[in-house]
Amino acid sequence: MLTIDHQPTPRERTQVVAWLRTCNHQHTPHFMNALESGDEKIFFLAAKNAKGEVTGGLRGSHLLDWLKINVVAVHPAFRKQGIGRALMEEAESFGVRKGCRHAYLDTMSYQAPKFYLGLGYQEAGRLVNWDSNGHDKILYTKDLPTAGNG
Repeated sequence: MLTIDHQPTPRERTQVVAWLRTCNHQHTPHFMNALESGDEKIFFLAAKNAKGEVTGGLRGSHLLDWLKINVVAVHPAFRKQGIGRALMEEAESFGVRKGCRHAYLDTMSYQAPKFYLGLGYQEAGRLVNWDSNGHDKILYTKDLPTAGNG
């Protein structure tokens, strides 16, 4: 007879995670070693105007072949002036210098999906009604140029 326990012990939880990690290490040891050793590097970019005021920013990370864009935000007063594009282009260039061959990000359907499409990103997946309020979460990917072939 099978039972499902809603309150497993800390030891039981640790065991379940260990099973998954063992499987992952068997199939992709290079990736798991990089992930577990803290090789994922987080970076921040800030766009500033002539007065030195921050007008926008980007938070991302890179691990092995992948650049991940976590946050892109531009102050409302400075939108539609190319700041977001400049931040994305700098992040992608930085990723290429770090050896990244691909980039990915996710956004909400009410945020800037057309912006990312205009930068050459392609939709790789969609979670419909992700926020239970009618908005989709969209995953985008892009192949980056190799270093020297920018």
